[in-house]
Amino acid sequence: MIFIRGVSLVITRGYVIAGFPQDFLFIGNGTVLGIPTSFIIFAAFAVFLYLLFSRTRFGLELYLFGSNPVATLFAGVDNRKIVFRTYLLSSFLAGVASCVMASRFNAAQADYGESYLLLTVLACVLGGVSPSGGSGKVLGVAISVTVLQIVATGFNLLGFSSHLASALWGAILLGVVLFNRLVFGMRS
Repeated sequence: MIFIRGVSLVITRGYVIAGFPQDFLFIGNGTVLGIPTSFIIFAAFAVFLYLLFSRTRFGLELYLFGSNPVATLFAGVDNRKIVFRTYLLSSFLAGVASCVMASRFNAAQADYGESYLLLTVLACVLGGVSPSGGSGKVLGVAISVTVLQIVATGFNLLGFSSHLASALWGAILLGVVLFNRLVFGMRS
């Protein structure tokens, strides 16, 4: 990750690209029937991922692969295809997220999304996704993302520092990991 970020910054010379057309800015700042466009995109992709993971062969194979890659291989699943498709899907979703983010801020730079890495881990762990793989639901992650956004918005409305929200998110992540370790670690 650090290597790719460094190469991206060398290629772009660290410049910020700004001044996008209004049509593009609508993605991150517009509304449709009073609903923010970015939320509509979020909800549409949450439904898409729910259907993909719960109703398709790829989703089943991905859960199996996350649970036990060796058993998945012996079940006749091509693990290389699963890994490739997962990275492809992840890259596509990162591209969509970067378009929403760039249109929201009317600016883009090679390392803008780096600060969201741990926030993504927090949202997934808080949403019930197992860090070791094989379990988790899209609905849980969608709810955790919504709760984290409500906390951030509340802090903003109350005039608190955005850094305090980051510290709170870090404390929540530590609490969830500790809770999982104490409750589920004792069972094994």
